[in-house]
Amino acid sequence: MTLIKYKVVRSNRKTLSLQIKPDSEVIVRAPLQTSQKLIDQFVAKYTNWINDKLNKINLSLTTHEKDRFFYLGNAYKWHQCAHLRDVQFDKDNLYTGLNQNEIIAWQKQQLSILVFGIVNEYVAKFAFKYRQIKFNSAKSRWGSCSSAGNISFSYRLLMLPLELIRYVVAHELAHLTHHNHSAQFWQLVAVLYPDYKRAHAWLREHKYQLATAIN
Repeated sequence: MTLIKYKVVRSNRKTLSLQIKPDSEVIVRAPLQTSQKLIDQFVAKYTNWINDKLNKINLSLTTHEKDRFFYLGNAYKWHQCAHLRDVQFDKDNLYTGLNQNEIIAWQKQQLSILVFGIVNEYVAKFAFKYRQIKFNSAKSRWGSCSSAGNISFSYRLLMLPLELIRYVVAHELAHLTHHNHSAQFWQLVAVLYPDYKRAHAWLREHKYQLATAIN
C-alpha cells in the first residue's frame, strides 16, 4: 500500500474529512480528541480515492510560461490545472483550469463587483449621474468616460491594489462633471480621492510592469 503523507487539522468539528489542495497537499480535518490511530485508519480507507485524485493533479499541473498574474496588487505564480473549473489562490500561487477567454470573463465579473460597490458609494455621497458602465479589454487606458456619460473600465484594472482601483473610479466619475483635465477637474478629483497625486504617479511608474504581466 502506498504511504500517503498528510497534515492533520483539529477543530471542534464532529466528523473526519479529507481535503486535497491544488498543490497536492492532503489535509485531514478531525475532531479535537480523535486518536492518531483512528486518523490513520480513516486515511487508509480512502487510499485509492486519494491516490486517484493526486494522480489527476500531477498529470494536469503545469506552470504557465509567463509566471506572473497580478490580482489586487499581488503577483501570483500561474499554474494551469485542467481539473479546476474555477480560480483558486494559495499563498503566492494561482491555480485554474479556465482558458484565457474564461479568465477574462472571470476578471470582468470580479471587477464589476468592486467597481459598482465603489461607484455606489460616490453616487450616494456626491449624486453623480452616469448612463452606463462597461468593462472592456483596453491595454492603454485603465478607464474612460464619454461626453454622453458612458464609463468604461479595462478588466486589467483588477491587477491594481484596491485603493488604486478606487482612484481610477474617482478619476472617471470626475469626468462626468469636467470632460477635460483642467484645474477644476483635478480639484474635484482631490475631493473624491485626496491622495490622488501619489496614486497617479504610481500608475505612471508601474504601467509597463503591469502591461507585461500575464493578464
